[in-house]
Amino acid sequence: MSDTVSGEFRISLSIISLAIITVGLLTTSYLVRNNQDIRKKAVISTSLTVRVSKNFVLPGESYNLYVFDQKSPQHGYTGQLEVQTGTYTGIWKDFSGNPVQVNNGVAVINVPSGTASFTTPSARFRPYPNTYGFDWSNDISQAVGTTTGLTDMANYYKMPTSNILFEGKNYTYSTPVSFKTVIGFEGASNLCSLGNGQVMYFIKDKPEGYWGPSYSWTGIQSSHKRNLRWPLVNFTQKSGWYDNYLTASGDIHYNYNPTKPLTPEYGFALGQIVFHRYYSNNPSLPGYFLTPRYVGKGWGHSNAKQNAPASATLDYCSVGPDPNSNGTWAVHADQMSISGYSDTIRLRYYEGGAGFPTNDSVSVLREDWYFAKNVGLVRIDVKNFCTKSTSNAYCKPCVEDPDCTYAEQISAPHVRLTRTGPYVIPTNTPVPPPATKTPTKTPSPLPPTLTPTKTPTKTPTKTPTPTKSPSPTKTPTPILSITPTPPPAFTPTPILTLTPTPSFTPSPTLTPTIAGKPGDANGDNKVDGIDYIVWLNHYNQTTTSGPLHGDFNNSGFVDGLDYIIWLNNY
Repeated sequence: MSDTVSGEFRISLSIISLAIITVGLLTTSYLVRNNQDIRKKAVISTSLTVRVSKNFVLPGESYNLYVFDQKSPQHGYTGQLEVQTGTYTGIWKDFSGNPVQVNNGVAVINVPSGTASFTTPSARFRPYPNTYGFDWSNDISQAVGTTTGLTDMANYYKMPTSNILFEGKNYTYSTPVSFKTVIGFEGASNLCSLGNGQVMYFIKDKPEGYWGPSYSWTGIQSSHKRNLRWPLVNFTQKSGWYDNYLTASGDIHYNYNPTKPLTPEYGFALGQIVFHRYYSNNPSLPGYFLTPRYVGKGWGHSNAKQNAPASATLDYCSVGPDPNSNGTWAVHADQMSISGYSDTIRLRYYEGGAGFPTNDSVSVLREDWYFAKNVGLVRIDVKNFCTKSTSNAYCKPCVEDPDCTYAEQISAPHVRLTRTGPYVIPTNTPVPPPATKTPTKTPSPLPPTLTPTKTPTKTPTKTPTPTKSPSPTKTPTPILSITPTPPPAFTPTPILTLTPTPSFTPSPTLTPTIAGKPGDANGDNKVDGIDYIVWLNHYNQTTTSGPLHGDFNNSGFVDGLDYIIWLNNY
């Protein structure tokens, strides 16, 4: 009898154990099978993301507000908005007193002629009605008929004619490759009668260096052994243009000369190889606008119809546009502080194929250029995002990598270069925004700022020159907050070099070091469902406990980026 009971007891235990194991396997299977859904939920925003196409607007002009209710994959918001600006909080209305309607992420605001000048230093938005409890969006600023409270980019995009040494690292190799690049500007010129400007140049000592670096997944090719001259045209607003822009007119490639000093005398001595001219099939925008003259909070715009025909035989000024080629060029501006500089403007450049924020069949390049007030360019971060067909452990499409449109700063750049000198040490402290002034007619002006037509033209400072991506498609949706029309696929331009993106050693500034195995919250040296539950329980919370609360990148906030770390190590 006792043996029978013992046997039945053992069978019961076996059944219970099997049930527990089965539940565990089902749970694990559920997590794995639904990781795409979890990923999407992890990067859905809890607030709207907004951008404005102009911060400085003249009476009689218009501007666009771009509104996204999801950052990755990017998704345009449709509906009305509540605005908070100064002491006013309420439904956002246009200058005629009618509620503004956003459709598929875009609202067009017309500023009536005769509107009195005003500046709104800060405005933020959320859905109206706020059914899902969204937080307030990022801030934007707007000035009508005045540049008060806006940033004059001529004070940041400085273009000295002396050589400036940058030192950098290419993190796509198992051992990061160090390199040196000299960046400088030639004297004033009027190349091809396009307008007064200066030629920016890049001279490097290694194929892995910037401009046009090689990557671990591409190997070193002849296209990586080049120096670059980049003709810029000073701030101007040509007839029909949407704003007053600093622009690039093209690029010229030369064989590099690594055994000689990094100077223009030797850097361009081996002869020109090929060049590109930059054009636009959109008459309201230049092909490569680097920045408007005046920017404020939340500026962002894009051109989905840029093209850059190339030639190795024609004269540079004789190359005409390609009406059948449409690529995507998008730019965002944000004020921030980085190590050593308290007053810095970061210009975020995207160059890619049609619909790259959601289309995994096209590639895109992101470059973040940092400009310090009264100093100029001080840092460049570079990251590539490849197509799904070329994807591997180190190369992800934009829609799968938070560094593309989700992250405000690139957490793991493929290449970073930092200025070493010469410096003009500026006071470099941000100027506090002027007191809020709301328009007499409307309680909720958007913060876009337009560059006044008469704004003094200044010599452009530096701008990045992104590589152009291959084939044009139809305009893709702009990144995070760009132009209403999504950008089309594009032709690669040598300036920034679009290539698949490998994984790499995260940049020290943006990616904190994490003790133990990444994604391991409970310290058992395994990344499993238990660690996911820890992350989930603290999702969207601030914390000082790091991985113990699911904050795997030690940013102080538990978000979708931490989920991606868990998922990649699961």
